[in-house]
Amino acid sequence: MWQEAYLDRFEAAILGADWDNPDAARAGVLEDMMAFLPSDELLFFLEQSILPMRNDSA
Repeated sequence: MWQEAYLDRFEAAILGADWDNPDAARAGVLEDMMAFLPSDELLFFLEQSILPMRNDSA
């Protein structure tokens, strides 16, 4: 299912980001996920979930 692949990739992007520079980390996560998504329709929701997911993973 694409949802599972999306969540796996999102988690990997969050965990692989260098959070010493939060702006660059966020941009890297967005870049990685935009390469996965077929369009930018989910971009708003993706952007809103980066920091909460990062906080849960820290």
